[in-house]
Amino acid sequence: MKGKITGYFSEHYGLLEFKLRETDKDHQLAVFHTRDAHVFGKKAYKMRDPIWKKVPAGLNIYFDAREMKKGFRGVKYHVRKPNDSWDHVASHIS
Repeated sequence: MKGKITGYFSEHYGLLEFKLRETDKDHQLAVFHTRDAHVFGKKAYKMRDPIWKKVPAGLNIYFDAREMKKGFRGVKYHVRKPNDSWDHVASHIS
């Protein structure tokens, strides 16, 4: 999928917006963990600068999102690596 970084909750969690289909008018929101962000194949969290400088708000990105069992505050999806479960994320950022 293709989307755009909206901002960050903390140094560990960020938010992005995307459309499920190109014809959709409404944007969906997804949460992501900053340890899953890569810049040119390198893990972004291992670089010197804070994540919001390396992967700034407004940046267009490609990602894989899955729907959470229990959404919160308008966020219904999470970006994850295959075989990871992020249904616990709501308790950390709500």
